[in-house]
Amino acid sequence: METIPWNAAAAGMAGVIAVVITLVVIYALLLLQPHRTPFNPLYLAGSSLSMSVTPAYASGLVIILSAGIGYSIFISAVFTGFSLTSALPAWGALVGSAEWIMTGVTLGYMRLLNRTVRSGRLATPGPFMLSYGPPTMLTLLAAHIVFGAVAGGVYSAIA
Repeated sequence: METIPWNAAAAGMAGVIAVVITLVVIYALLLLQPHRTPFNPLYLAGSSLSMSVTPAYASGLVIILSAGIGYSIFISAVFTGFSLTSALPAWGALVGSAEWIMTGVTLGYMRLLNRTVRSGRLATPGPFMLSYGPPTMLTLLAAHIVFGAVAGGVYSAIA
């Protein structure tokens, strides 16, 4: 089997596409939850830079897109490093699960990193968003799995 050469542009584009699809999935899952949670990924990420709503959403999108591109580059590097050539969406989902662990642990520090959370205007998510309840934690896990699968699929299609 021939290996897929590493392609930074394809990895970045896969990250952007995966972020957009994942955000649609996240917001759809949040709408389906019977009890609303304060989890709003764009606002949570962006409110660390601005307490005003519109700039918070805009900066949140930039932060999440940047993280998505970085994660996608990591996923594509894993593919290249281990010479993976088939089932890249499945491998991407596996790597996405690992990224969920890293993200989940980081969310435990949100009280220190986000001034809107520190001020009490936004509830502290806690590690793995457990403060928002188990459905939100599972939504976060599903989002990372979807992200990894989409990034792997898109990367394998355009690399």
